[in-house]
Amino acid sequence: MKLIPGKPHQTNSRAELKVFDVLATCEFADHHPKAFHSLLLTKHDRKRVGEADFVIVSIYGIYVLEVLAGAIQRPHGKCSAMRENVTYAIQDPFHQA
Repeated sequence: MKLIPGKPHQTNSRAELKVFDVLATCEFADHHPKAFHSLLLTKHDRKRVGEADFVIVSIYGIYVLEVLAGAIQRPHGKCSAMRENVTYAIQDPFHQA
């Protein structure tokens, strides 16, 4: 799959780098989708600047991937992630995407 840009943007997220590498190795026989990494959004409801981790454009649709690392939990509608035995609040990834 063609990724734009061809190299990942600077990120501290190892999870995003792994997803970038996996998408770069994907091949499709019937079409040539494109994936945009760290796509800046010009409009956002609550933030001055928004960013989508990955946006994939395909003949089958447009897909937005929000990449998170660690164990994701959603008890009582509140999202949190656990990494290295530390739990912290995160935005709802479905709403964020």
